[in-house]
Amino acid sequence: PSPTSFSVDAGNLPAGFESLPIRSRKEAIESGILKDVTPIAQSVGLDFCVGMTNPLWDQYITSSPDFTEELIQARLRDTLVAVRLRLASLKTPTPLVDVPVLLQFPPEPTPQLCLTFALFHKDPVDGDCLLLIHPGEVFATRQAFENN
Repeated sequence: PSPTSFSVDAGNLPAGFESLPIRSRKEAIESGILKDVTPIAQSVGLDFCVGMTNPLWDQYITSSPDFTEELIQARLRDTLVAVRLRLASLKTPTPLVDVPVLLQFPPEPTPQLCLTFALFHKDPVDGDCLLLIHPGEVFATRQAFENN
């Protein structure tokens, strides 16, 4: 599948997630909605808590069942380095930042350009945080707001 082929609708959400009362980043991680990638993010110089949505994780980081744990960690690190470089290049901080990431999707030998979004937010427990989001989630949310 294409790295940007994700779409969000009620059929893609696990049963009960539509009304799940998530009030913090910690609750989202404990419920399985987000992956906590803070330790690796901090090792590449991102000085705040970082989470990653499952669609981004599934389609960019673990897109093949053949990926080894070492390759998964390398893809995650590459993604987080791209985020750090993109944030460093900003002249004016914004809450939502588009981040281009180059990732290889076997059997293609040439890395593919994958768009990711970084959303800054304030968590009631962890304070300043960053959430990495698949573009399909951003565009689907935008469409839902425009349709209402």
